[in-house]
Amino acid sequence: MVGWKYIGRTANFHAIAAASLMVLASACSDGRVIPTCKKTLAGVTQLIVVVTDTMNSADAQMATYRRSRDGGHWKPVVSPYPAVVGRGGLGWGGPYHALAKSDEAVKREGDKRTPAGVFPLGSSFGFMESSAPGHITLQSDQHVCVDDLASPHYGKIVTRAEAGADTSAEDMRAIP
Repeated sequence: MVGWKYIGRTANFHAIAAASLMVLASACSDGRVIPTCKKTLAGVTQLIVVVTDTMNSADAQMATYRRSRDGGHWKPVVSPYPAVVGRGGLGWGGPYHALAKSDEAVKREGDKRTPAGVFPLGSSFGFMESSAPGHITLQSDQHVCVDDLASPHYGKIVTRAEAGADTSAEDMRAIP
């Protein structure tokens, strides 16, 4: 996910997405995040780009892109469509904290922000069945996303039994 304060939604989402990728490339040249960017982007052939008006906006636009394994140009797969990020907007996440300008948030647990940066995605999940490999069909009072920083399951969707009864976690099916 790439979030950038100065890039807003316009009629030409793909131009903004291209600009976001250029910002990303620039950020990845920063010595503080090069290893993370290279590892995350190595061999990637599919990309989801999410753009907000500002770092504090919850409303977003999202589109997907694909490229060949040889690292060719990114091509749009799905036209942009409305999306949302955390109620608090975006905050620079994990290894990207160093990129935050003085007026930009840094992601902290519980701040209602979605992390900005480039991150690999795991298995799909949702309320409906899917034939996608590894898909998790969320069940009420069963699947949680662990938000306990001390847990080895932090940031993962697991069963309540896996997480442990006393581990802080959000019931994924209870979130509208």
